[in-house]
Amino acid sequence: MEHVRGGDLREHLQTYGRMTEREARAAFRQLVSALHYCHHKGIAHRDLKPANILFDTNNFIKLADFGFAKEMKGQNLSTFCGTMYYLAPEIFKQDYDGCKADVWSLGVTLYKMVMGKVPFRGKNFVRQREKILAGKFKVPHFLGRQGQSFLNKLLTVDPNQRPTMEEVMEDPWLNMGQEEEPLRPYIEPPQEDLDPHVTEMMLDLGFKKDKIKQSVKQRTFNKVMGTYRILRVTQTKMPGRTIREKAIQRSPDDVQGKAIQRSPDAVQGKAIQRSADAVQEKAIQRSPDAVLEKVIRRSPDTVQEKENQKMTQRSPDAVQEKTTQQSPKLSKDKPVVL
Repeated sequence: MEHVRGGDLREHLQTYGRMTEREARAAFRQLVSALHYCHHKGIAHRDLKPANILFDTNNFIKLADFGFAKEMKGQNLSTFCGTMYYLAPEIFKQDYDGCKADVWSLGVTLYKMVMGKVPFRGKNFVRQREKILAGKFKVPHFLGRQGQSFLNKLLTVDPNQRPTMEEVMEDPWLNMGQEEEPLRPYIEPPQEDLDPHVTEMMLDLGFKKDKIKQSVKQRTFNKVMGTYRILRVTQTKMPGRTIREKAIQRSPDDVQGKAIQRSPDAVQGKAIQRSADAVQEKAIQRSPDAVLEKVIRRSPDTVQEKENQKMTQRSPDAVQEKTTQQSPKLSKDKPVVL
């Protein structure tokens, strides 16, 4: 299994908040391409959601978790499965086209990307079901007309009126700014000889050379082929089509927001803590008045006053008073000698 270090789309939205329209388009183009490839191979994903959309180290999309995936054989599906917030209306009827249901989930995912929340949310299962079946949602006002129209197409309640993946790829909003290179179906690269470096690595892992050759040449999509493709991608860039624009590009506003944290005002505010006021406060502790007060404590007058107090305590009157206090305690049997 390939290790994807960039996290998933859900974590990204929780950390950075909703995406701008441009950021969402860049990531969504890759997602559409990946899902179209699955549909072209006759596979319906049936659990499309941000948690199953991963980013690699270069912030490119990886579609994951095919636990509910089902091979389409020209017939409708009936299994009730998926994540509640992303379920298409027809799934509740348990008679649906898996690929058209994926298109609905695409729409909910796009809404989540640009709004930061799902379009249909109920307090319980019954209320959630009612909202999905009604298909009414608040269109983001900050999206352009093409973006709003695109969302409405994806979130069409009637699956027969919902676009196919081929029609989704041709939508103007998805190809905005990419007119010279519009999104098109992925074409697999031609068969090539086995990479000797990758083959040697697999032999070290315990795979047999004939099994490697057979799986890769016949495209059996088993563990052997999967391991070969993962190692091939990590070692060298596989030939084929790349989609322009990185998945996540932070907008100028976001960059400016980070820059504000290090702005001159912020630095100045930090420097104020070490300002002249702070130095002055420290100097006050060593001010002339404080020093003078300390000197006064050791002045001759103060010393003389302390000596007088000591002498007073030892004066004849004080001694006589002390003797008087002690005289009653003398024994009657012993004479007092003066």
